Amino acid sequence: MKLKLLIWLKDYRFFQVFILGMVSGMPITLIFSTFGVWLKDFGISIEMITAIAIARMPYAFKALWSPIVDYFNIPILSRFGRRKSWMIITTSLITVLLFLMSGVNPLESFAYLMTLAIFLGLLSATYDIAYDAFRIELFDDHEQALGAATTILGYRIGMLITGAGALYLAGVTNNDWELVFQMLAAIFFFGLLFILTVQDKVTKSVEVSLESPHTKSLLNAINNSVVQPLKDLLGREGSIAILASIALYKLGEAMLGCVSNPFYMELGYVKEQIAIIAKGYGLIATLVGGYLGAILIYRLGNIKGMIVCGIAQSVANFMYIWLHYQPVVSSSLFVTIVCDNVTGGMGAVALISYLSMLCNKKYTATQYALLSSLASLASTTLVIKSGSLVKSLGWDAFFTLTVFLEIPALLFLIYIGNRFGFNKQLGKI
Repeated sequence: MKLKLLIWLKDYRFFQVFILGMVSGMPITLIFSTFGVWLKDFGISIEMITAIAIARMPYAFKALWSPIVDYFNIPILSRFGRRKSWMIITTSLITVLLFLMSGVNPLESFAYLMTLAIFLGLLSATYDIAYDAFRIELFDDHEQALGAATTILGYRIGMLITGAGALYLAGVTNNDWELVFQMLAAIFFFGLLFILTVQDKVTKSVEVSLESPHTKSLLNAINNSVVQPLKDLLGREGSIAILASIALYKLGEAMLGCVSNPFYMELGYVKEQIAIIAKGYGLIATLVGGYLGAILIYRLGNIKGMIVCGIAQSVANFMYIWLHYQPVVSSSLFVTIVCDNVTGGMGAVALISYLSMLCNKKYTATQYALLSSLASLASTTLVIKSGSLVKSLGWDAFFTLTVFLEIPALLFLIYIGNRFGFNKQLGKI
């Protein structure tokens, strides 16, 4: 352990991956969380707030254009390296987008804002494709685990910056969201400057055009990286039940997460409370839940672990009904957030373990990208209706609905366990 720590401290590559991981984590919290608070401050309706969740869709479909990131050169920038060039262009454009958002009044230009948000999601998902490839190519096989751990650390800190950091700054500046977005744009600009210093291990790209002889190579790459892995998944016995369980497993939690911040604000909680409790303590609770989920998977196996974690993450949603009738005090919010994030972390680790177990080693990277995209597809598309459901059902009925949305996924998992065995195990964690 001491040897690994010394390697992490001395090897500059790990610092590079850490900073680049921060850049990767920052946009997703803006789209999934901070935008909701910003729009709520402007009096935007809950239906319109949740409609902006359409900006999450690129994360669900990024596997479709990942071959483009591999095979197409970006003019001029490609001299910096294949992965680095894509990180440069995406980070540059994200910086510009955030600066443009700083001057937007959501009440007057909601459609324009929606367009910017969708482009932000597209650019962020594309950055992730390039960054993940860069990280994997940067390290040797025996270094991959430590590289992944460093990535997660940077990613979580990036989420804190655009989550808790942005909310706290908005609170102390009396809702000066223009300043908030300008500061975030500045942070991405410094991230861009850092990317320029990174040494890309892969310095050659394949230049492709319709007339190029490499066009056939591109088509083969798409066939090998998308078509064949998908055929392998769909050709398995019980594939429909397996894919359905993946798509539905986090649906209820995703629908709740889309409206949680506006709910806190409607109850009377201020941004500073949300920033410290929901984003700060909530992060710690998520990490704790992740370890609990890992222990359960190790003890019970993937299928049973998935079922137990799924029940826990759905039942925890009842805490929001409890919060609805509590005095507006930090302790009530703390209890709710901790319960939600611990069980959410359990469910997240269970799902990741399940996806990893399903991957054919011949197509590990591609199938994981496809499966993870599927895992976010339903929650990315259906959450757009969360606001309308809140308006028509009311908060309590909506929260109850999110609990029961877990049942279809659990039924599919029980079916899979009964048919193929409950004792699937990943080995030692």
